[in-house]
Amino acid sequence: IVTAQLLLFVAMTEYPNRIHELRRARGLSQQELADKVGCSKMHISGLERGVRELSLDWMRRLAAVFNVAPVDILSAEDN
Repeated sequence: IVTAQLLLFVAMTEYPNRIHELRRARGLSQQELADKVGCSKMHISGLERGVRELSLDWMRRLAAVFNVAPVDILSAEDN
């Protein structure tokens, strides 16, 4: 028996937040951002893709690196 599986992909332009956009705008790799906020590259990847919870603490830590307000980490739809 062969079962079909539906694979869902998120378009690169449809990130659930602005972490990827802000990181790229500042010329940072995921590893460089991870080093600045004290976590792993995989954690940053998960935050960017929305598979890790973006808590207020994480928003504050990232906002400090990007020199923006924590609310600026959120997507326009969430703002």
